[in-house]
Amino acid sequence: MPVASTEPISGASVPRRHALVPYTGPRRRTAGDGANGGRLWAALDWVVPGHVVRRSRQTIVSAREWADGAVEHVRADVATAVREVGAAMRAVGEGSLICAGAAIVGLLGALSLLTGIILVIGDQWLPRDWYALAALIVAVAAGITAWVFVRRGLAVFSSTSRTAIGDQSIDDQQLADRAV
Repeated sequence: MPVASTEPISGASVPRRHALVPYTGPRRRTAGDGANGGRLWAALDWVVPGHVVRRSRQTIVSAREWADGAVEHVRADVATAVREVGAAMRAVGEGSLICAGAAIVGLLGALSLLTGIILVIGDQWLPRDWYALAALIVAVAAGITAWVFVRRGLAVFSSTSRTAIGDQSIDDQQLADRAV
């Protein structure tokens, strides 16, 4: 018993699933086969070579449909992958831009802090507002801090380079001399 549906199956608003149903029933023979030509071919349909040819054609058609479907799926997957990679690249670009902006703001903040320290030292603690001496004091302190950080970095580098070099032992002083 067929299932009743409210969807139209004919006319301008036919859903795609109804419009593209292939017809696999018997085909009418054309009159071009000659008088009784269609009946002759139908009568010979049971002959093995005719049957094999028909089955081969059906197999080829179904293989072609399968290949077309596979190609459509691959195209859809590639299009989706392109969209996903594009979205990921946009996100990486936006993240890089945000990080660069944060680095600039941080650098400006650090420079403002150093300037404030110089101004406080020069105005409050040094006689006659010697801002140049305050700047020199801050520069020496920054140099000492940088030297401490460089020594720590070289110590980390030397411990990893010894494991990478193997038998060649290079002490920390030689690495420090090479780095400077």
